[in-house]
Amino acid sequence: MGFRVRKSINLGGGFRVNISKSGIGYSWGTKGFRVTKTAKGTTRTTTSIPGTGISYVNESGCRKRSSTVNSPASNSCPQEGTITSLENKDLSIVSSGDYKDFVSKLQNIKDLNRFLNIALLVALFFAPYFELPFWLLLIAKIWFRYFKKIHIDYQFEDEGAAMSEMAPFRTLKSSEIVWREVQTTTSSAPKTDFGISTSAEIEPINKNGRLPFYLKSNIKPVVFQHKKEKFIFFPEKILIEDKSNITALAYEDMSLDFGYVRFLYKDKIPSDTKVVDYKYLHINKDGSPDKRYKDNPQYPICLFCKANFSFNDNIHIHLLCSNSDTISNLEKLVVKQES
Repeated sequence: MGFRVRKSINLGGGFRVNISKSGIGYSWGTKGFRVTKTAKGTTRTTTSIPGTGISYVNESGCRKRSSTVNSPASNSCPQEGTITSLENKDLSIVSSGDYKDFVSKLQNIKDLNRFLNIALLVALFFAPYFELPFWLLLIAKIWFRYFKKIHIDYQFEDEGAAMSEMAPFRTLKSSEIVWREVQTTTSSAPKTDFGISTSAEIEPINKNGRLPFYLKSNIKPVVFQHKKEKFIFFPEKILIEDKSNITALAYEDMSLDFGYVRFLYKDKIPSDTKVVDYKYLHINKDGSPDKRYKDNPQYPICLFCKANFSFNDNIHIHLLCSNSDTISNLEKLVVKQES
């Protein structure tokens, strides 16, 4: 029989601090809804219907992780040590020189769109008292959304050569699944983390993203979207847009590295993925299964393609693709472009 120690301190305003043997957590909420940050680092959201006993609990904080190129990875959360974020910080300070005027026009449209959104919300609040400003702003917003566009059109003498810079990204897009690597973590307990000493947090991206509403082109660029960030690959430049800013970069400023990564995968294996090995959850130093654990499942290790794109050490895009054959296709494209 074990003892459980727990103390909850009410700070008012819906805030509570929870102290237990596991550590300190905190929460905020009202009757029927509460968000809790647990001592284990997970986030728990509880929604209920007061007086009925009906509630719904969702706990998150453990996302898919991959390893470094030569180590297998897992879909579980390792015991964390040193964490390094790989996400881009501020796009406003990065832009290739030839595109600064072009980027300035795009940024002005984004800023004006943000202003119209805020003004429309304010006008909506006061609409019962002053209807005219709301309707004027709504008309302005509709016009701005559908008619204020910047055209990016091309005329090619040799379309194949002109589109060659986009070819690597079209190749990556051909994989069934593409993820973005956003964070690397060193495990403090690799023995119980499938033998992994370094892992990487990955998140799926949308391979078929759309152009921002203010852009129109006579070609179909490759658009990758991760959360609020878009990577738009045109024949001669790359646009990167986040919630607040946009930048343009030239291909000559880009460096490309690619290789293989082994990934311990718990979900349904993509149809274009090769399984190269299997790994137990708990292992001994020699890699054999640790027989002290009755529940010691074995998972497949998949071979993925890893591609890293960097621009002047300021912008970094780390992608994983489910099809490892993508690497041979990338090698052929690099050789063709260098010849």
